[in-house]
Amino acid sequence: ASSALNGVIGLFAITAAAAGWGVSSWVAHRNTRSKHTLDIVAARFSQPAFSQALADFNAGFVGLKITEALVAEFATSHDPVKINAVRGMRYLVNFFEFISVGIIYGEFDERIIAKTLRGNIRYVYDKCAGWIGELQQRNPKTLEHFTRVRAHYEDL
Repeated sequence: ASSALNGVIGLFAITAAAAGWGVSSWVAHRNTRSKHTLDIVAARFSQPAFSQALADFNAGFVGLKITEALVAEFATSHDPVKINAVRGMRYLVNFFEFISVGIIYGEFDERIIAKTLRGNIRYVYDKCAGWIGELQQRNPKTLEHFTRVRAHYEDL
């Protein structure tokens, strides 16, 4: 009886240790993911590339509906404002596609992204929606993650 009791106690100790390791691992993973997300968000605010891209995007496309034809016209223009607007737009949509992939595949903490970048995601997507739609008619995979995340933020 004593050996059976020792076996049960041993099994309980191993189970408790394994559960503790599991919880500890889960907490560490969650904290690492949150830190990684905050690092990405902080980089967005501290890196001049994002701010410049957004400024160029806004300066060139103010009051305009962005379409493939407009992007082609701007990209071949000799006007630096138009050229920089296209560069800024491409930077922004690629950045938000990257962020969207991270959200969808669980690499980024969606709650943090929603609180910090949701407005930017909605604004840039909505300004580019015509152009993105035209691209997706030829290849539905184009910016598919950005499109999915924007749809998710429709009601938030």
